[in-house]
Amino acid sequence: MQPDTHNPAFVLLPCPVASPCERLVSELSALRRSIAELCDQLRHVSAPSAGRAEGAGVAARPETPAPLYARYFGRFALFRGEEPLPLGQNSSVVQLCCYLAARVGILVPRDELIELLWPEAEPQRAIHRLHVAVSALRGLLDPAGAPTSVVQCENERYAIAAGCLVTDAALFDAHYQQGRHCLAQRDADGAVAAFVAALALYQGDYLADTPYVEWSHLPRAHFAERRMNALVVLCELAAQASELGTVIDYAQQILELDQLRERAHRHLMRTHYALGQRACALRQYEACARLLQTELGVRPSQLTERLYQAIRDDTELPAEVAIRL
Repeated sequence: MQPDTHNPAFVLLPCPVASPCERLVSELSALRRSIAELCDQLRHVSAPSAGRAEGAGVAARPETPAPLYARYFGRFALFRGEEPLPLGQNSSVVQLCCYLAARVGILVPRDELIELLWPEAEPQRAIHRLHVAVSALRGLLDPAGAPTSVVQCENERYAIAAGCLVTDAALFDAHYQQGRHCLAQRDADGAVAAFVAALALYQGDYLADTPYVEWSHLPRAHFAERRMNALVVLCELAAQASELGTVIDYAQQILELDQLRERAHRHLMRTHYALGQRACALRQYEACARLLQTELGVRPSQLTERLYQAIRDDTELPAEVAIRL
C-alpha cells in the first residue's frame, strides 16, 4: 500500500533524531568492496525468472566481472562495463533483451518468445520477425570481432549465455539469501551487511517503467516482498542493538510502503519515548489509531494500546512480542 501524504491520517512524525549510526555507514563502504567477489560467484548462476530511489537515473551499482550488466529495478537499462548501451527505439528488440536477460543461461522456446512479442502475428511472419530481432540483439550485445555470440540458439530455443551477463535482481537475491543465512547462524552483523547491500540495489520496483507487462508481475511482487522483509529485519536488529536513529529510519521506510504495520508504529513510539520525545510517541499512536480506523475500521491491538497507556502514564513499557527473523 502506498502512503497518501496528502491524507491527514498519514503521519510520519518529523521529530529530530540522530543520523543513522556510523557503523552502518562503514559497513556500506565495506560492502562495496565485497560485491565484486559475490558477482564472481554468480557468473555460473542463472538469474531468477522473477525484483528505494525511484526515477534516480543511473544508480550506483557494483562492478561486475561479467561483461554485461542489466538493471531491472526501476527503469530497465543495460551496461557494458560502466558504459550504458543504447537500446534503440525497436520495442521488440528491447523486450527480447529484457526477457532473455532475466533468464540468463536458460533456453527459451521460440514459440514462447513469439507469444510474448507478436501474439497476433501470422506464424511465418512472426518467425521472420524473431530472426530479425535476434540479429539486432546480437548486434547490440556482441563486442566487435567476437568469435561467438552472446545470444545462443539451440533447437529453436534462445538464451543469453551464462556468465556473460549479471543482473541487479540476481545480486539482490544473492545478498538476501546471504542475509537469511547469517540470521540462521546468529550473525547479526553479517545479516545487517547483506540486507543493506540488497536494499542498495533496489532502485525502484522491478521493471517499474513497464508495470503492465504480464510476465513481470510475479518477480515484481517477489522482490517487493523481499525488500519489505529486509527492512523489517534491519529494523528489528537495530531495535535489539538500541540503535535508536536507525530504528526510526527503517520504521519510517516500512510505513512509507505499508502505513498499517502496527509493529513499525510501535517501534517509533518506543524510540521517541526513549529519546525523551514523549509527545512524539503519543502522536505516533494517534496516527496509527486513525489509520487503522480509516482503512480497516478497527482499533489498534491490545499490545499497541498497552504501550500507549504506559507512555501516557510514564510507567514501565510492556515488552515487545518477539518475532522470528
